[in-house]
Amino acid sequence: MDQEQTLFGLKFDDNTKTEIKSIANWAGFISYTVFGFITIMLLTLIFAGSKIVQAFNETAEIDAATASMAGTALMLGVGFVLVVFGAWFYFLFRASQLLKRAVAGNDIYSFNEGIKSLNVYFIIAIVLTAFSVFTGLTGLF
Repeated sequence: MDQEQTLFGLKFDDNTKTEIKSIANWAGFISYTVFGFITIMLLTLIFAGSKIVQAFNETAEIDAATASMAGTALMLGVGFVLVVFGAWFYFLFRASQLLKRAVAGNDIYSFNEGIKSLNVYFIIAIVLTAFSVFTGLTGLF
C-alpha cells in the first residue's frame, strides 16, 4: 500500500520520498567528503605552508625576493581556491539537509529552500566550468 502525502500540491508516494532521501544522502556524503579534503588542505597550508614556500624558493630559477613573493602568492591562491570550493559545496550540503527535513516533515519552505540551494550550487558549477573552459581555450592561442 502506497501512502500518498501532499507537498505543495505534489503527491509523493513512499518510493518518491525514498528517492529524494537517497539523493539527499548522496549529496550530503559528497559535501562531507569535499569538506574533509578542504580541511586537510587548509591544515597543510597552515602547518606546512612555510616549508612549501621554502621549497618553492629553492627550486625557482629566479631571485630570492621574487621567488618568496611568488611562493606566498601561490599559497594565497590555493587558499582562495579552497575557500571558493568550500562555499560552493556548502550549498550542496545545505540542500541535502533541507531536502531531508522537507521529506521527513512535509515542509514546503524547507523543500523550496533546498531547491534554491541546489540552484545556487549548479550556477556556481556552471560559472566555474565556463571559467575553466575559457582558461583552457585562451591557453591554446
